[in-house]
Amino acid sequence: LMHLIDSAETETAHEALAALMRSFSDTVDPGDYLNANDDFVVNIALEALGRAPSEENLQLVVPHLRSPNRRKGAVLALSQMIQGAPRLIEDVISEFRASDEPSVREALAEVLARKAEHVLHTALREEWPNLEESIGLILKTRQATGIPAMLNRKLELKLQRRICSVIGPTV
Repeated sequence: LMHLIDSAETETAHEALAALMRSFSDTVDPGDYLNANDDFVVNIALEALGRAPSEENLQLVVPHLRSPNRRKGAVLALSQMIQGAPRLIEDVISEFRASDEPSVREALAEVLARKAEHVLHTALREEWPNLEESIGLILKTRQATGIPAMLNRKLELKLQRRICSVIGPTV
């Protein structure tokens, strides 16, 4: 496979790299391919990193959110990571809160949308100063967030009102 990756035409090389990452990602470091000039190669490596959730791999993936050609692969990788290792959601939340780049925040909001209920509880508990804007960005991804279902549960009236005040301007 390594020979095909190095010497074959592009499509065959891509297929060989994808097979290598799927079958041998425990012996081949996907991080070695993150600086490739070929976006397809980088996206294959990002996908492989998503299957190996860790704080280190998360930090390798996040910078690729800045690239329009790599953003989708990075979002998928991060989503896969927090699915496989839920403890990493706190790291994604930290990245989301720390970023001042709109495209990166939008991409991270897409990752966090599936865990929006957790994010909302965290934001309320920690009293984020930009709570409405942050939750609004997550809700604008138009992904299923679970927040409406959460409101149907028996919550304290005060908490229900606070949640409605946060999500009201967005919906």
